[in-house]
Amino acid sequence: NSSEVKVAVCSIVRYWITSHFPHQMQHILPCWSFWHHFPNAKRVLNLHKGRAAHFTNSSTFSRGVRDVLEASGVSIVVMKPDQYFDNHVYGKPEVVSATPPVDNFIGYKATHQDAVRSLRSSALAAMGLDQYQQVYCSANHANDAKDEIVAAPAPRKEPRIVIIDRETSRTLIGAYDIAFLLQKEMGLSYVPPVVYFEDLTFAQQVEAFANADILVTAHGAHLAGLVFMNRCSSLIEVLPHGYGYPTFFGTMAALSGVNHSYVYLGTNIDEENIDPRNETARLAASRAPMCPPAHVLVEATRTQIARWRQCCGFTSE
Repeated sequence: NSSEVKVAVCSIVRYWITSHFPHQMQHILPCWSFWHHFPNAKRVLNLHKGRAAHFTNSSTFSRGVRDVLEASGVSIVVMKPDQYFDNHVYGKPEVVSATPPVDNFIGYKATHQDAVRSLRSSALAAMGLDQYQQVYCSANHANDAKDEIVAAPAPRKEPRIVIIDRETSRTLIGAYDIAFLLQKEMGLSYVPPVVYFEDLTFAQQVEAFANADILVTAHGAHLAGLVFMNRCSSLIEVLPHGYGYPTFFGTMAALSGVNHSYVYLGTNIDEENIDPRNETARLAASRAPMCPPAHVLVEATRTQIARWRQCCGFTSE
């Protein structure tokens, strides 16, 4: 009986490149989903001693997620899983433990979308961004904090399009030109902003995701923040030639209720993909600047706007 469990311990034992926050989130999502299943239990994240500091302090994003976990009542401990059972005041029947299986190249796992939405809600609350708890796109909007549909103050007639660019590797050539082109082709009343995450706080990164209906960006670590996007929103992910892994963040998008599409800068993604074990070739492919065809991005954006309208319940312009 899940309501009788007093302690839920999620142990992370695989530490290959978990100092990199997209792979940290591969562990956090199943752990959060596990805790979500035991609503009355004390939540414990058990980390391996040798890498605990990397996992919780290696980047702005990592520190932000740590703060969200702690604000949500998660105790972060460093010990062997058996040690927690031996040292804890509760008996083993009242304590459950899990170690999430992770494949670093496949993507993300969770038991249910509700768990991911509750993580989003907890992050928004911890960052003081409660104005994004109630998200709307038409006559109805979802309250992720309560998981219900309530009346929206007014429908919006156009989506909020955001472009996230990178300052170093995988830069989008002509990002601002793309923004002006999308304004013209989509008939927008504004120029989509171009955002760079390198100098943003975690709260600012969360807000950028929470405030986007259509997100255009290159494949990259920053997409670990997809969990903070609204339901009905869309991601257009630009994949470099030879470095096409659409299912990696595609799985996170699916768990978050986000539409996902990609633009691959090659001709055959299956034949051209570089073996990820070939680090030299993989890094060369992943760091090159990218110039996505403008007409392809325009059509991809048009398609995602149509999906946004359909999901939001628009019946006419």
